[in-house]
Amino acid sequence: MLPVPSNQPVSTNVSDIYRRLLNAYGPQYWWSSDSKFEIITGAILTQSTSWNNADRSVRHLKSIGLLSYSALCNASEHEIARAIRPSGFFRRKPKIIMGFVAHISEIHQGSLTSLLRSDPVKLRQELLSIFGIGPETADNILVYVAKFPSFIIDAYTKRILKRLALDAEACSYSDWQQVFHKGLKKNTALFNEYHALLVKHGKISCKKIPQCIGCCLLEVCPSGLSRVG
Repeated sequence: MLPVPSNQPVSTNVSDIYRRLLNAYGPQYWWSSDSKFEIITGAILTQSTSWNNADRSVRHLKSIGLLSYSALCNASEHEIARAIRPSGFFRRKPKIIMGFVAHISEIHQGSLTSLLRSDPVKLRQELLSIFGIGPETADNILVYVAKFPSFIIDAYTKRILKRLALDAEACSYSDWQQVFHKGLKKNTALFNEYHALLVKHGKISCKKIPQCIGCCLLEVCPSGLSRVG
């Protein structure tokens, strides 16, 4: 059963948003893959592009047998670039994937389990030390692979919080993250589901040009209320 945030005063706003989103869309059951390496590769490929594009690349890598640690260890940058072309940035992303694989090989003797065994603070710092892995990608790996609670901040989340006027002091990634870390009990299942619901809402209703009529957050959204009059 998915956790429901308590009614503690500090968490009223973000808890209410979560309830409204969950009531509107239901559980999202992210991430659907059973393969940890597939999830990590997907987290890298979805950087600066849509999940649809990244998913096409993940599926192609899988279909040609390139979605495993051992296969990528033996693949050339050109092979990876050709396989992931649908996700865009196909010159940069192969370097990130190869850098991650090299890190596992050199620091953890090829064992992903060894990497994920670290405590969450150390693991996050280690992930951020790898070329091309920023806070959002690191937190995707923490939540969906290592199962540690570290709220993921992406473009959808920022857009929604801005329109809800919950971003008053948010300047850095950490500032945005603290809106959730201070407002909710740290729980991996909750952070997983909440992030997935925000992405869903950002795609369906809170788009770049918002669809405010019928929005499940309209009652608590200053931006939406001003638009619909």
